[in-house]
Amino acid sequence: MPAGNPLTDWSDLRRLLVKRRIDLGLTQGAAAARIGVGVRTLNRWETRNAEPKALELFRWCSAMGVKLLPEVASPSDAMASTEEAAS
Repeated sequence: MPAGNPLTDWSDLRRLLVKRRIDLGLTQGAAAARIGVGVRTLNRWETRNAEPKALELFRWCSAMGVKLLPEVASPSDAMASTEEAAS
């Protein structure tokens, strides 16, 4: 399976996290407290005005009950992604 587009994958993950917060019935304030960040920070992540650092993303996922599962791309998929990025 070819590697996904990292920007599309990130956009999909962001939408999933926002939907999950809403489905859990959490306000941004309650979710931010679970993650350990300020409400303004979470708002900026959710509205695409900022991006969390890697550790913050893991905390955000964990707080929303979303598991990030690592998947290793095949060498040919990795090469195709590199070539797409270069063009």
